[in-house]
Amino acid sequence: MIQILLIAGNFMRENRWPLLTLLVYVAVFGGAMAFMADASLDDTLFFLRSVGVYGLAFTGLMAASAINNERRTRRMLAVLSKGIERSQYLTGLLLGVMFNAGIYCAAVGAIGTLALARHGQPAGKIWELVGVLMASFLLAGSAALFFSTFLHPLMAAAAAGITLATLGAAGRVLGPPWAQVLPAYTLTDAMISFGLQAWRVPLTAAAWAAVHSILFWMLAAMVFARRDIAVAIE
Repeated sequence: MIQILLIAGNFMRENRWPLLTLLVYVAVFGGAMAFMADASLDDTLFFLRSVGVYGLAFTGLMAASAINNERRTRRMLAVLSKGIERSQYLTGLLLGVMFNAGIYCAAVGAIGTLALARHGQPAGKIWELVGVLMASFLLAGSAALFFSTFLHPLMAAAAAGITLATLGAAGRVLGPPWAQVLPAYTLTDAMISFGLQAWRVPLTAAAWAAVHSILFWMLAAMVFARRDIAVAIE
């Protein structure tokens, strides 16, 4: 477990600048929603709906490029030569992705709480949205990591997006309960339709997203165990 945490911590350090860029976006625009006199509640809700889309793209691209970056710097060979199993290495990378996603979500929750407090609104819904974001990011990150075991990062990110969109569309067409079992559409819809009144957390979809993430991780571990990582990449 310590080795996995070390891999995750190193991954977070290597990807600190993209994360800081997103945090600056949240702080600047979210702060404007919280402290500008002419910012309306609708402006705040629009901001909170948009951060999920940015975070989803950020998580997917970060996970898709993780293996490629580790191979390019030859850090992967150095770590695996110390007896770390490949499945542990993948777990560390995915954990690092989710640590970064968690920091981003915490910033969204904190800024969103301030913005809603300005309008006299309770903050409970914000943290429910954070839970939806984390479930969505985990699903996107695990799918991108799986495809990155045998595809170029950009192709892996695209393949993950197409796969999740296809599964989500299938769930949408088939209707309940498939919309929960194939949760991509349900979670995305919950993010972009966030509100303070009739909005509810799709708990079943979030649980199925965790199940799908485990399946993607298992597939990634199976493929990665058979990949030749000694080949130099430019």
